Amino acid sequence: MSENKGYYKSDKNETSFRRTWDKEEYEKRARERSRRLKTGEDDSGSNSDNDPKSANSKKRRGKDDQPDAEKKVKKDLETLKAREARVNLSGMLGKVQVVQSSSIAAKQPGYYCKTCDVTIKDSISYLDHINGKKHLEKLNMSLKTNRDSISDVRAKLAAMKKKISEKQTKPEYDFETSINNTKLENELKLAKKKKRLQELKKLSPKNAQTENAEQNEISSIMG
Repeated sequence: MSENKGYYKSDKNETSFRRTWDKEEYEKRARERSRRLKTGEDDSGSNSDNDPKSANSKKRRGKDDQPDAEKKVKKDLETLKAREARVNLSGMLGKVQVVQSSSIAAKQPGYYCKTCDVTIKDSISYLDHINGKKHLEKLNMSLKTNRDSISDVRAKLAAMKKKISEKQTKPEYDFETSINNTKLENELKLAKKKKRLQELKKLSPKNAQTENAEQNEISSIMG
């Protein structure tokens, strides 16, 4: 007749709620689990290389299971930098373009990314693409940015202060001075033209009619 005992070798009719652990059973489990880890098996007893569940668990583990070579490639990426040129999204606005059915991405309608060799249909998706991780990795950049030091902050503040001071010291626009300068330039131009006409008159008397017409033009301009 079998003994009336539970899993933890306690009497089923016992009313005490305090557990009594079976040390031999858990030591056996620990040794078995250690053996499976050494042989490349998971806790269920199957081989981790051939088991699809184990493969999925490796994917969930993330960066720790990646090869050292792949980690090294990601470490060599440069930090994120600001664009030097402005993104042109309205260059083809209002223009008509003949589109041909082609499998080549560069000949398809939309926003073409030369770096990734893809064409994107709308501007919002294009901005998401050029700011995305895959596009930046092809440009040898990561999504991380440099942490500015105190000296960098001081240099930036000094540059901004210099820019503001240059704007304040810049002379204000004077309307009267601008008008006087324009009048002076016009008078100098007319004086040069008049002098040239006089020189032509001395050289060729036959051009008297032309000179008179030009002289009348100058007189009308001078008022």
